This record gives sequence, structure tokens and C-alpha cells, in this order.
Amino acid sequence: MFTLCRRVKMSLQRQIFLPLHSIMHRNLKLLIVTALAAAAADLSVKFIVLNALRDRSVDVIPGFFSLSLSFNYGAAFGILNGRLWPVFFMFALLLIAGISYRNKITRSGALSAAFGLVLGGAAA
Repeated sequence: MFTLCRRVKMSLQRQIFLPLHSIMHRNLKLLIVTALAAAAADLSVKFIVLNALRDRSVDVIPGFFSLSLSFNYGAAFGILNGRLWPVFFMFALLLIAGISYRNKITRSGALSAAFGLVLGGAAA
């Protein structure tokens, strides 16, 4: 009887937990790749804008819509001036860690990608 229960238990573990583990592993990879891609895209756009709009403004629709470069060194209205990126980065990490702890992020590919974008944006 004991060996039968053990075989059933092992069979259930193979059928349920191993596929779940591979899904979680795949979604964690998705989160990391998405975060790296978002950070790379964010940094490349910042580089392009810094070089293209350094000393001038670009008229997209003349007289109506133009692009110009400006800087905000803090959060809303300059709060935490110059010390903002560590706060946002740590907040994003804590948010992702909390949701990962509840196993919601690792079961959903869309949620993994979404939090990868948040993490990549906070890191850049």
C-alpha cells in the first residue's frame, strides 16, 4: 500500500509540478529578457534625443507641435532631486519580488513581460 501511494504521489508530481516549474522558468526568462530589452531601448532613445535635440527644437507640425529637450532631475516638481533613480529601481524590484512571491508573475507570460517593462524602465 505504501509503495502504491508513493508511486501515485510521484506521478502527480511529474504531471503537475514539473510542467509548472518549466512554465515558471520560461516566464522568468521572459521577464529578464524583456527588462533588458526595455532598458536598452530606453537608453538608446535617450542617446538619440540628447544628440538630436541638444541645442535646438524640431517642428513636427509647424506652429502647432514641436519637440524640444528639457530635463527633470527629480520626481514631480523636482522632489528627490538627483536621488530619484535608486528609489524607483528599488520600488520596482520590491514590487516584482512581492508579486513573484505570490507566484502570480511566474504563471502568466503577459504579466512577466509587463513587469519586465517596468523593471527595464526603472533601471534605465
